[in-house]
Amino acid sequence: RKYDLALLEYAHALNLYKQNGDDAEVANTYINIGNTYYRAGDNKKSQESLSEATRVFEKIEKKPSAQALSKLGKAYDEVGDYQRALD
Repeated sequence: RKYDLALLEYAHALNLYKQNGDDAEVANTYINIGNTYYRAGDNKKSQESLSEATRVFEKIEKKPSAQALSKLGKAYDEVGDYQRALD
């Protein structure tokens, strides 16, 4: 699949950012992973990655990323979980 290579590269980047303690890039990479899973049609993994991005952003900025929350809401909406999409 065309998304497999992207996910592999993101996983590699994620490990490097974690090793270097670059939490902002860790969070951004989780967003990219979530977007890739979303495009591939895997909403569950998309939600997991975007939720993790939100947690990392909250840790470093004490607030979630608007981009991560927006994408997460879209992923919940896609599977009909409207209440969680609104939260």
